[in-house]
Amino acid sequence: MNLITGVIADNKPIVKATVKDGRLVFSRRGKIEFIVDTGFTGDMLIPHPLVKQLNLDLLSYGTFELATEQLIELPVFHGNVVIGKTTLEVEMVPGDALIGMSLMQAIGSQLLFDFDKGQVLLRG
Repeated sequence: MNLITGVIADNKPIVKATVKDGRLVFSRRGKIEFIVDTGFTGDMLIPHPLVKQLNLDLLSYGTFELATEQLIELPVFHGNVVIGKTTLEVEMVPGDALIGMSLMQAIGSQLLFDFDKGQVLLRG
């Protein structure tokens, strides 16, 4: 069963979401684009404007290593994402719009990039 579907655009795997009732809801009709990032081990990075739109609780501050090997300290929030009929509790950090390996593993068991069809599929 496909839990999240998206597209490959400009060589980037993209899935979409929208904000509803203070939660991030993954949907093909979403307006917020997230890049599926297999190099990011966390749950999610969210654009700064979403911090105020979502019902988030501040958990802590964490130190993160960027791809440039630079260390930065950022707030870590707790929030909810909805995938189909399932709501998951995740950690969200302000930054680029990325979905990381930890969230993908919690959602499904197969991540597929179909370059011929230009599709991203996360299956359960």
